[in-house]
Amino acid sequence: MLGPTIDTCKAESASTRIILVIDIVWGRVSRDCKGFGICDFDVSWRVELDRPIKVSLENNIFEFEIPLEVVKKNPDQFGNDIFIMEEDFEIDKEISKEFGSLKSLVIPAGKYRMKRGDDALFIKIPQK
Repeated sequence: MLGPTIDTCKAESASTRIILVIDIVWGRVSRDCKGFGICDFDVSWRVELDRPIKVSLENNIFEFEIPLEVVKKNPDQFGNDIFIMEEDFEIDKEISKEFGSLKSLVIPAGKYRMKRGDDALFIKIPQK
């Protein structure tokens, strides 16, 4: 069984647009979203890219599937067999929630081996 998956990509890329979509669930929390008021925000992300980067989390290991077209546009990041995270990256709570976590997840600093496939590069990073 696969864990939660999020399609994402690097925001600085000229061919990439990330759109945050917030749907408001109307009603009252105390009445199972019946009545008047705001009961919940449903947050989702929409990515516009020919083929997005996929990020999944299973057994506390992030797996990044990065299309080769993204790899070619970022040779400094992916030029050898090791991916370097120079510092921890804390994923905000709203995105962490999409992975099923109640707290902010952290992608830790370190050096991680990359595996090249036919049309994507794969990186596995244990969650901190």
